[in-house]
Amino acid sequence: MTRFVLSHNLQIQDSAVPPFAFDALAKALAEQCDSVTSSEALSHPHWKISLESTAETRDPDGFLQVINWSGLTAGRPADGIFQVIDHPL
Repeated sequence: MTRFVLSHNLQIQDSAVPPFAFDALAKALAEQCDSVTSSEALSHPHWKISLESTAETRDPDGFLQVINWSGLTAGRPADGIFQVIDHPL
């Protein structure tokens, strides 16, 4: 089982793009994704959804590279980054 904490940076500021309803998204993830065992919306300015899933990222290092994690975190102070990486044995 893996716990994910999802964030969303609200960078698009356009009236044509409605805001996310994170409670509805959390409910849809739990109902529509067979691998999601629990999902709940969080009341936090950055962290939006906590979910548990039986799914594993097959290539964690590749995933971080694709989302440019090192670039996203490069200018932030060490206490401004939440990161836990657990590679299975």
